[in-house]
Amino acid sequence: ASALSTTTETASKINQWIGSLSSAASETASRAAENAARAATETTEAVAARAKTAAAKAAADVRRSMTNAKISAKKKGEQYAWEAHRSAARMGENAKRSAGRSARKSGERIRGSMSEATRSARERVAGEISRRMPKMPEMPRL
Repeated sequence: ASALSTTTETASKINQWIGSLSSAASETASRAAENAARAATETTEAVAARAKTAAAKAAADVRRSMTNAKISAKKKGEQYAWEAHRSAARMGENAKRSAGRSARKSGERIRGSMSEATRSARERVAGEISRRMPKMPEMPRL
């Protein structure tokens, strides 16, 4: 009977030990699952934060690129406007010079024509006068 009692006590202790091991394993598994869930949440949050940061950087890059493109287009526009202004000014100066030359040439032609007309009129008048006036006798030379 004493061997039976010792065996029963040993079996009872083994069952208690198995129960405590099972309870410890269950607690460990529960803690491991909680840790895994926490790690998964932290990883998801970290990935989301990185994705958000990457999206913000990409948006900033696009904004910067668009701003640079606008600035570049504005500078090009100003450059082209200035070149057009210079070209128009040059054309205006050339037109003024050309008009001045034409006016001078026309003035010279008019003066020449007037001079020719005056000379021709003088010659005609002198011719007419000499034709109508009696010939004066030549004066003796002294």
